[in-house]
Amino acid sequence: AELHRRILEEQAKGESALTEIRGRDTIGETGESEVTPYEQVGREHRESRQEDTGAFSRRSLEEGRSTYQIGDYIFGFRTVQGEPSLAAQATREALNALGVPSLIVESQAEWNHRGQSHTSDISEAATIAKKLVAISNNMSLNPQTVAGHEAFHFWAEMEARADFEDVISDNIDFSSDAFLDFQDTIARNYFGKEVDISDSAAYEKLMEEVHAYLAGDLHSGEHEAQLRAMLRDYDAVKAAWDTLAEYGRTHPAEAPQMDGLGAADAGSVNTPFDQMQAETDQFHPINPNAAERVVRERGRAPADVPVENPGTGQNIRKLASTILNSPLTSNEMAPIIESAIAEGALDYGVITDRGALMQAQEAIRKNGYQAAARQVIVKAELGQRLGKYDGVQ
Repeated sequence: AELHRRILEEQAKGESALTEIRGRDTIGETGESEVTPYEQVGREHRESRQEDTGAFSRRSLEEGRSTYQIGDYIFGFRTVQGEPSLAAQATREALNALGVPSLIVESQAEWNHRGQSHTSDISEAATIAKKLVAISNNMSLNPQTVAGHEAFHFWAEMEARADFEDVISDNIDFSSDAFLDFQDTIARNYFGKEVDISDSAAYEKLMEEVHAYLAGDLHSGEHEAQLRAMLRDYDAVKAAWDTLAEYGRTHPAEAPQMDGLGAADAGSVNTPFDQMQAETDQFHPINPNAAERVVRERGRAPADVPVENPGTGQNIRKLASTILNSPLTSNEMAPIIESAIAEGALDYGVITDRGALMQAQEAIRKNGYQAAARQVIVKAELGQRLGKYDGVQ
């Protein structure tokens, strides 16, 4: 009764309702207890450094990462080679159903914003800069739980989310043992040390995670008994979540602009190469064996390369299709080739110079296809137009 009275007094003053829970001025003291996989959601290591966007993009390319742009944010990530895990795919589908953009990555993601680069280790999933959800290919948690949790973070600026939070605040029993255990688990996970909850910033961060965990459990239906024990009206909170989730479904976030998809699914994103494809119905044929190897070895679908570039009115070399759909071309390099094709770097006029044709054929005979292809890739990457000696149609 005394604890409950003090909580109500602190709420009335607008201060933390958790300041002296369990007889101490801080919460979330990490002991020797083992952290369960459920508690690992969001425990990610982050680093930051100064770096302009151009340097970030170049470094991402050099280190084998694709980039993904949303406004003035640029994200760098390593896409999954081959088929993503079933859990990761299910999580992405669950997020898509909520209107939240996401992608499946290996264990780390980077992003740059206004000259500051950040690195985050992703053990399960993480919402980056409230702009994008990165899903670890090695995740192991319930996909619906993760989707609800990350969607809540993603909707940070949505008015509908504030309505959901109001319902939560009205219904949390801060003095219940169930809530004390719930918040203590989260505090150990996200803070990892004693935190002064009288600090308003620390309190807001904690409650952001409390609400996100609640959202994840409400969305998946997990831990209902625990939630009922800590919420005065579970059904009202569940209904508020369902309303928020429905709003998210009917107001999906705008798909980000990508530059270098790798094996990631572009969804509804239209790149210049996509737009070029949509403007024509004549494409270079794709070697069936090469197409099969691209799918099997690189995990990406073959790409149709138009015979003519609608933007320039010039023919596109068949060599462009051969290189783009070769298993020798990495997933990181494929979008660079696509961009070069769209920009006209692989256009050609009809070559009548027999000497040029013979020289190109001789270069392939002497150095091999792979070396010739790499020469073209490097020139495309540097934005250089290909000359008549760089290949044959």
